[in-house]
Amino acid sequence: MALPGSHFDPLQRPPWMIFIDGENLAIRGREVAAQAGLPLLEGAHYQPDTFLWFPAFSPTALLHRLSAQPLPRVVRSHYYTSLVGDDDALRRVRRALRDLDFEPSVFKRFRGREQSKGVDITIARDMLVHGIDHVYDSCLLVAGDGDYIPLVEELKRRARRVHVAFFETSGLNEDLRIEADRFYPLEAVFLGAWDDFAFPHLRTLSINRIGVELRGRRVREDEEPTELFQVRFRRDEHTVSCTPPPDLASDSDPAAFLELLRDGLQKRDDAAAEHLAAAL
Repeated sequence: MALPGSHFDPLQRPPWMIFIDGENLAIRGREVAAQAGLPLLEGAHYQPDTFLWFPAFSPTALLHRLSAQPLPRVVRSHYYTSLVGDDDALRRVRRALRDLDFEPSVFKRFRGREQSKGVDITIARDMLVHGIDHVYDSCLLVAGDGDYIPLVEELKRRARRVHVAFFETSGLNEDLRIEADRFYPLEAVFLGAWDDFAFPHLRTLSINRIGVELRGRRVREDEEPTELFQVRFRRDEHTVSCTPPPDLASDSDPAAFLELLRDGLQKRDDAAAEHLAAAL
């Protein structure tokens, strides 16, 4: 039963909202992926210079994964971005973001510019208005720009909790990180999601307490690979990746993968190779 004058039922989970600076995420995410040698496939989760998202994650699932809290009650998730194009192009991006479970705000951008001021201004307006109106108790801001610091300070002054998530290695203002109630680095979840999407699992097995992941390679977003592209051997936190010979298939005998690991270890001299060699 709701208390008189309350804005939400106290027996329910506190409400959240999610705000994504999509311009910032797309630019910095591309840099992080390039540094890791990871391809971003254009399609439903990525459009160059326009938007970028995490394959297999809804906005709520990402918040749940980052915060490690019981599944949050998210009132709405907003994604803000811009692009160079006509009204039809803007409409296609809005539809794509809707399909990812976002409320989209898409602005036209002048050619030759990476960002539009409409994104920053609208994020600040929406976060402040919804916070003042008690629509949310806590929010997640996915952004790294220091221009958001006064906004975070004002929302905290009004007893809203602001969590920030962004890449530690690209585009993060350290003062924004300090000002946030909680900060979540995105690298591990982002790279893991795109790695699993670009190089999907074909088969998993275990040899001598060593996990063996057989991976394909997705060339286009809408295709499911079947041919073996890479073999990863894991034990504890150590991983050794090997390129299989052409005659090795995902349904090959486990002994063939064991031989591939032995050959791979002979070419390496590092902690991961030493750790896996000890299990053979």
